[in-house]
Amino acid sequence: MPSPTQPSVANAHFVTEQVAVGGELDTYDEQLAIRQLAELVELGITHILDVRQEWNDEDFVAQLVPGKHLLHASASDLDLASALRSGRATG
Repeated sequence: MPSPTQPSVANAHFVTEQVAVGGELDTYDEQLAIRQLAELVELGITHILDVRQEWNDEDFVAQLVPGKHLLHASASDLDLASALRSGRATG
């Protein structure tokens, strides 16, 4: 099966055919954030897991793409580092 097209505007990268990882939507330029979200939708992204503690895009995404699944599961960098060191974050 061919690899998915990688985003050119959104800060994301497909690591498998069905899973992409990336950074936040632009927080300073709303028009850029809209283009980033539109690109993710066009590429078939159906669910977003936002683990940032300091911010989340839940309201922004819900307003622009009703029905898009965004889960905000806040985690601090220290929590994630601790989980990695203890082995709780291994697959």
